[in-house]
Amino acid sequence: EHAGFVEFGTQAHVIRPRAGRRALRFPGAGGGFVIRRSVNHPGSRAYPFFFTDQNNRAEHMQQRILSVIAAYIGDD
Repeated sequence: EHAGFVEFGTQAHVIRPRAGRRALRFPGAGGGFVIRRSVNHPGSRAYPFFFTDQNNRAEHMQQRILSVIAAYIGDD
């Protein structure tokens, strides 16, 4: 579910409680909990991991397939 957010990052957005809830509750920096009706999330930068290596993986897979075929027909 979250791979797309990691791959492409997110824009700044407001986080609100889930349906049926009135507030958010999360651990505070000084201990205890912080309770808020909403928070402003600044967004997150992208950490590309899937599409950046797609060409390398495709080339490696093609080479591997050709080596398996060559070994199978005895053409090392």
